[in-house]
Amino acid sequence: MQIDTISYRKYFKPLLLLVTTVLYYHTFLNGFVQWDDPTVIEYNRVVTEPSFSRFVWIFFNGFNGVFRPVTYTVYMITFSLFGLEPAAYHGVSLLFHLLTVLMVFNFVFSLSKRNWNIAAIASIVFALHPMHVESVAWASALCDPISGFFFFAALSLYTRYAIYKEKRLFWLSFLFALTAMLSKPTVIIIPILMLLIDWFLYKKITKHDVIQKWLFFLFAAIVFFATYYVRLPLDDVMLNGLPLLNGERLLYPFFALSFYFLKFLAPIGLSAVYTLPDIKYDELPTLYYFTPILLVLIVVFLAFNKYHRREFIFGFLFLLISILPVMQIIPFGKFIVAERYVYFAYVGFGFLLGIIIENLRLQLTKKTLRNTIFILFGCWIIFLSATTINRVFLWENSEKLFTDVVEKYEREPVAWSVLAADSYQRGNLEMAEKQIENYFVIEPTGVFPFALICHANVLYCKEDYKGALEKYKLSSEQNRFSHHAWHGIGNCYLCLGDTVAACESWNQALKLRSRVARELIEEYCK
Repeated sequence: MQIDTISYRKYFKPLLLLVTTVLYYHTFLNGFVQWDDPTVIEYNRVVTEPSFSRFVWIFFNGFNGVFRPVTYTVYMITFSLFGLEPAAYHGVSLLFHLLTVLMVFNFVFSLSKRNWNIAAIASIVFALHPMHVESVAWASALCDPISGFFFFAALSLYTRYAIYKEKRLFWLSFLFALTAMLSKPTVIIIPILMLLIDWFLYKKITKHDVIQKWLFFLFAAIVFFATYYVRLPLDDVMLNGLPLLNGERLLYPFFALSFYFLKFLAPIGLSAVYTLPDIKYDELPTLYYFTPILLVLIVVFLAFNKYHRREFIFGFLFLLISILPVMQIIPFGKFIVAERYVYFAYVGFGFLLGIIIENLRLQLTKKTLRNTIFILFGCWIIFLSATTINRVFLWENSEKLFTDVVEKYEREPVAWSVLAADSYQRGNLEMAEKQIENYFVIEPTGVFPFALICHANVLYCKEDYKGALEKYKLSSEQNRFSHHAWHGIGNCYLCLGDTVAACESWNQALKLRSRVARELIEEYCK
């Protein structure tokens, strides 16, 4: 049966959504992990004490260095309905992922001039690719599938507007784009992608095309500066641990591009955290100096290739623009690469893959060759699906997830600190102490505030209150917006007999939206 047989189209979307749900079913059995989930959800009063005033507050303030009011609104609604049941948050994330799959199909379908096969291939790759597991299975990454739905809905509507010129579609695309930006700030690249769509459809970008999107650019600028404002106090914290070697830092984007290209084709050795380069003698590892070669090869290919040249340029630029905010051209965060960074971007490669397979189907005259192409694609999809299932299982808990990380990157400090926090949470203080010691062997200066808090927690449980107080204070100096640090400082002062200092510290934690601090203040600070 040929791929363009009409009969399969009726059942394609329901079947794809069903397969995707089956691949991710284990997320409903997964819990929270000790990596951001406690701060973002479990101990965040904005989420666990929802109110109209807090709903308004999140649209004018950031939390933990991010500005995502729509995402936090979804968290608040989820908590109001289901409390702190992890399955509910994972279910919401999967629901938005499924909706995003449909939007990806609609976007590529419109972009490819209603070519069903190209849209089907792109949406299959997006739905099942294991590089997207982090965005779906991690409760703290809910912003990805939420913004993904609105992002691709906006692009789909705009593409239809660019073709049919219906004003209603233009303004609907603006509303979806604005909601996407308020879900995840990196989506501010959406007006640039709309200009790319104009170029792809009409082979040019006019002055009218640019001016027409002034409202998109205006709100993108507002979201950018709002994010910069809420992130500014955390800049030192966010950059801690990221090697910055003058001009050599410019190699990071090339490495990231090479990494994402290879992981799209062969997603092996995936990890929740990819370790930073091991810098010796103030030089990056040799591999980094070869990564610009891939970009050179791509540019040469695009310059001389005449086979669907415009489609190839569009697919590559779609990926490049989508990951531009996180390519470390401007230092941002602790990681050079992360799987969640390509949640939108891989649609560019999926589109190209659809173009290639569809054209091979049309041009190959021998049925055997066409069938070979479909079999190879099917085997690749089966491989992607199996890898996705494996990754979903690893996200069951912190121990599984970060044991996998240290097996691949033994000297990854973040992994050891999260494992220590998980052991502490489970009451295994001896194991937590060993794991935090491993962290400090790798990072003697203890630049990661989370690790300092974990170490302080262990010392506190061992009744070394002075040692714990020192670590809590050091953590609060590195990140003065950490309510965990101020909460711990108050506990230490209480155990050392200084109730006044304890109450002052808990009040500081309360200002930072600590849910536990209020109970302690009511009990000890009357």
